[in-house]
Amino acid sequence: MTRSIPTVLILAGALALAAPAFAQDLGERFPGLLPEAGSPDDIPLPPGLEAEDEAEADIADTPEARMDRLFGRLREAPTEQRAAAIARTIQREFLDSGSPTIALLMKQAASAVEAKQLPVALDLLDAVVRLKPDYAEGWNRRATVHFMREDFGRSMADLERALAIEPRNWEAIGGLATILNALDQKDEAREACEQALAIYPLQPRIKEACDDLEAERDGEDI
Repeated sequence: MTRSIPTVLILAGALALAAPAFAQDLGERFPGLLPEAGSPDDIPLPPGLEAEDEAEADIADTPEARMDRLFGRLREAPTEQRAAAIARTIQREFLDSGSPTIALLMKQAASAVEAKQLPVALDLLDAVVRLKPDYAEGWNRRATVHFMREDFGRSMADLERALAIEPRNWEAIGGLATILNALDQKDEAREACEQALAIYPLQPRIKEACDDLEAERDGEDI
């Protein structure tokens, strides 16, 4: 789902007013849909997947072609385990900035998040998006830190920036669904959830979230 940046900014005031009431609900409603902290080396590949990718490397002549192939396999994966393996490969691609400086800043930011030093993490991620504004995962991870600081307007704006660069990032779409649902924007939350599920059909948390939203709509229609 792609909402305009002006719309996001308008919603920011409502988010600030609503923050005390729904901060805990956001974390419980769609757990794990916002990106986790980490660096490419922190996401291990399941056994056998790396060899398979290497064997098919000549099929994907460009990074874009490789990502298209991976997303196609993610949509068609026959089992949750296989889908999770492909998803981790995609996440490694998301995290790979191609810059040692950015990689170091991202790793330091992840360590700061783990130590609950959120202002430090935010400073580091501010540097990431300044140095490499076309790096979607920088915006995505900064959205997570804003979310953890209960700055939901900025979190939503950063998710929009991440999705403008990589519209298939199911974590960023899930983050928008979380916030929209808490704002009682149910139709928009359902749309976002369905888009995330179309990208990653066997993601159990996304499926559960979509089912919950659909059940709420069915209850409203009775």
